[in-house]
Amino acid sequence: MCFDKIITCNISIHKLLEVLPEEFYPLHRCYLVNTKYILSIRRFEVVLQTNDTLPIPAAQYSRIKKY
Repeated sequence: MCFDKIITCNISIHKLLEVLPEEFYPLHRCYLVNTKYILSIRRFEVVLQTNDTLPIPAAQYSRIKKY
C-alpha cells in the first residue's frame, strides 16, 4: 500500500496500465491515480485522501467524471 507515497518510474503510463489493476486511471499524461483514494473531483483537479491535489486537463474533465 502506498497511501502516503508518490512512486516515480521510467515506464510509460500505457505499459503500467497493462499490469496495474483496473482501478488505476490515467488522470494526466504524467499521473496514474488509484481511484479508490480519490476524495473528490473538482473542476480541473482531483483531491486525494491525503489532501493532495492533482490537475485534470480541461479536455479530460467530463471523461473522468463519467469514469
